[in-house]
Parts: sequence; structure tokens; C-alpha cells
Amino acid sequence: MSEESDSVRFGERRLDIENAGVRGGGALRAAAPQKVIKDREIELKLACEPKWAEAVANSPVLAEGRQDEARDLTLTAIYYDTPGHDLLKSNTVLRVRTDGDRFVMTAKTNGAESGKALERSEREVGVQSPEPERSALPRILSGEAWSALRDDPLIPVFRTEVRRQVHVLDLSGSVVEVAVDQGAILAGERTEMLCEVELELVEGKVQALFELADKLVRQFPLRPTVRSKSARGFDLAAGASPPVSKAPKLEFDGEETLDDVVATICHASLRFLLENQPAAEDGRDPEGLHQYRIALRRLRALFALLRPLGSSPQLDELGDDAKWLMSALNDARDWDVFLGTVLPAVWENCGHLGGFDALEKAASGARSIAYRQVRASIADARNARFQIALGLWIERRGWRDAGSEVARELLDAPARAFAADTLSRLHRKVLRRGRRFERLSPEERHRLRIAVKKLRYAADFLLPLFEQRKRLKRFAKSLSHLQEQLGVFNDVAVAERLVGSIATTKMGVAGHKAAGIVLGWQSHRLIGLETSCIEAWSALRSHRRPVKA
Repeated sequence: MSEESDSVRFGERRLDIENAGVRGGGALRAAAPQKVIKDREIELKLACEPKWAEAVANSPVLAEGRQDEARDLTLTAIYYDTPGHDLLKSNTVLRVRTDGDRFVMTAKTNGAESGKALERSEREVGVQSPEPERSALPRILSGEAWSALRDDPLIPVFRTEVRRQVHVLDLSGSVVEVAVDQGAILAGERTEMLCEVELELVEGKVQALFELADKLVRQFPLRPTVRSKSARGFDLAAGASPPVSKAPKLEFDGEETLDDVVATICHASLRFLLENQPAAEDGRDPEGLHQYRIALRRLRALFALLRPLGSSPQLDELGDDAKWLMSALNDARDWDVFLGTVLPAVWENCGHLGGFDALEKAASGARSIAYRQVRASIADARNARFQIALGLWIERRGWRDAGSEVARELLDAPARAFAADTLSRLHRKVLRRGRRFERLSPEERHRLRIAVKKLRYAADFLLPLFEQRKRLKRFAKSLSHLQEQLGVFNDVAVAERLVGSIATTKMGVAGHKAAGIVLGWQSHRLIGLETSCIEAWSALRSHRRPVKA
């Protein structure tokens, strides 16, 4: 059963988070201890504005295949952790929920282990009260979580109160439970309203979730998210911005078929994108937008790797959508770098010359405008359709549809041959782009940087198929270092464009003077960078091709 998707009936009574006791309505009957239910949850969550909840619940889309009448439920749950949040640090969420006239204690982990965007594992057991039953914890916690808990007390962190309408649909042999939730997350004095549509797979194929979601997002302004109620609750309690995820490290045993390798990379890439979307939209941590853009770049690099398998209109459409979204994020990221890296370095060394506060104010205003574009694009219906279409394409293994018989044979063969050929081809392209490196024009270095990026992402995807010798690790490190060095040259060009874009704002004479100092500082910086960039290029050239074709 799932924390957000259970279809059991809850009473109207509420649990008091301060003492985790029963308030009003009489006492609840304690559940007799049950055996542990060990399962996994496969759920696609769609964020929704409250004004659309009723329309979604009454949509003809949900009337198709409905097995029974929709049920209206009231759900209350309390989430617990140690004072130091040791369970959360071990990737575990613990909650006690009122289940009719019973109490159920549940432990959940996210889908990072499987790499799949929609999957989480869970274990639950009946307990005697709304407080965690310590003797039952070893039965539902992982070894890591139980070790992290030690003898520390468990305290309530937040609670959720939700009104839910549940529909159970039979969709061509797949059973999907749809829950339309409205309610609130409460943590001390902080409250956050929530409204979401959850599609949980009860039986059948995961693609049924995406097929249903595709119909819904074409009718309503919904968008996919992997951000759970528990994640939102912990951030609300801490007053923190959404967390940022780094690109997942892929692991293979080297014997997988190319088809299975592509599926693994695709699942991990979609999860990486969805995990960073809340932080990118929030904007308080610039790293969120940075990782969101990296996720999109990795997807575009992946699409490019698959194109040799055959032409595909759907793959081209996914690539166009990723490019569109990427272009909407660029200005905000550029201003993040300018305000977080470029300007502070100059200000620290030249602050006595004045005007930097006026320049910072103008740049911050431009950044705010750029982030409005970020949020509008993330909320745009095109983005929702793109992400749902991507998920459906992954579940259907759509990369098989466009290929010839030869391409399908390649997909069914061990992946190493394709990986070796691909890495060798991209490596040769980098070497060609970098010939006579010292004489390359800025435009030619930019093209080299793009080629290096493509090789870098391909290496991240495919090198795990090979035994990780020191030589491969040194190659990957050299590749990353060259990408960083070439990126600095790009940052200088971007800074010039940004400063020029705010030159017409009311910064005053001092602000314009500071802008000139920044540009002069950046130009002078290039002189010192040239030597280190040439060294980075020479280091990469010294490596043989990463793997034999």
C-alpha cells in the first residue's frame, strides 16, 4: 500500500501532532499486529492547481474503464524522525497513518536504487497506537536505517491532512488507481497547501500510467513530479528549498544488451530531470537550475547517440522539446553565474572603485525576469506533454520502432561493441575539432567545447560498461577538466553579453564604471587562462582512444 495512494477508508478524526494522540471523536481501536507487507509502489504524480481538482475528478477520461463508483476519503498521517533526521539521511521516511479504525506504520524509500522515476519501495505493519512501535521497526526498516536510528527518540516532524477522491480504472488489462488529493501539510506554524493527482499501478504495465497521464495533460494544466508529500513536508519543517540531485552514476556488469542499457540510461535520465525540476523552479539554490540544465543536456546527448539506429519523428520531437525548454533556461543560468561567480571575484579585488552595488542591483533585476521565464516554461503545457511523452516512449522502448532489422539486431546484442564504436567516433571528432588548438578562433573553440560535451556525456553513459581501469578514469578526468577550461572562455563571452544587456538601465555613472571594470577584468583573465587551457588540451590528446572499437 502507498502513503499517498491507499484506497482504505479513514475516519474523520484528526491526530494531534504535538502528542500524537487522539483528539475528539472517541478512541480508535488499535490494530492487532500484522505481518509485514513488503512491496514496491509504482506511481506517477501530477501537480495540480486547486481550481482544477474537481474538473479532473469529474473528467470523462476517468469515467472510461471505471470499475466502481468513486470514493471520498479523509486521510491523516504523522511523519516521524529522530531530532537529527537520521532516518531521512538514510533515505527512509517513517509515518504512522490512521487506517480506518487501525494504525499502520510504514517505512518508504525512494526509487534511487532502481533508477526508475516512478518506483519506491515500502514496508508496513499494523501497530497499537498512533506512535511508532519500536519493537516493530526492525521488521520494516532497512539495515542501514535501523543502524542510523540507534536509541534516538522518534518525534513527530509534520502531518498531512488530505481529502481524496479515488477512482479505480481498468485500462486494457492494466488496473490503475487514481487519487485526486486536496489538503495541507502542517509543520509547526508553517502550512503548505497541496493539490495533486496520483496514478498508481495496481496491476499491469507501467506504460498505462503514462497513457492515462497523456490524456489528462492534454485536457488540464497538470505536470509530472516525483516530489512526494513527505519530501515537501520535511522541507517545509526546515524552511528549506527543494533539494538538488546530481547526475546518477550508472553501473553495468558489461554483459547487458544495448536495448537494456538504453532503457537503464533513459530511466535514470528522466528521474534526474524530474528530481531537479522543483529546485529549478524555486530558484533559491542556483545549483537546482544548473542540474536541471545538465539533465536536459544529457537527454539531448542521449537522443544524439540513438539517432544512428534509425530515423524517428518521435525522437526528433522529443529533441525539439528538450531544446526549447533548454533555451528558456539559459538566461537565468547565465545570470546565476554572473552574480554568483563573476561579479563577486571582481568586487572583492576592485570594490574600492565603487559602483558594484548598483551593478549588482541591475543584474539581480535581470535575473528575476529570467527566472520568471524559467517558471513559465516549466509550467507550460508543452513541458508537461514532453515529459509524459518521454516517459511513455521509454516504457514502450520507442527507440526500437524506428530502426531497421540491422539496428534491432544491434539492440539485442551486447552493448559493448556499440559503446566502443560510439566513443571512438566522438573521440575522433574532438581531435579533429581541436587541431592547431592555439590558432582556433573563439567560434572554433565553441564548436570544440560542444564536441567535448557530447563525448563527456557519452563517456558517462557508456564507460561503465567496461572495466574501470585507471587509464579510463584518467581519460574521464582529463575530458572533464578540458570541458571546464573551455567553459571559462564561454563565461567571459557571456559576461560581455549580459553587461551589455543592462547597460541601458539606471545604474548611474558609478554602476556603468563598475560594468566596465568587470569586462576589463574578464578580458585580462583570458590571458592567464590560455596556458592552462592549452595544457588541458594537451593532456586529453595524450590519451589513446578510450576503448577499442
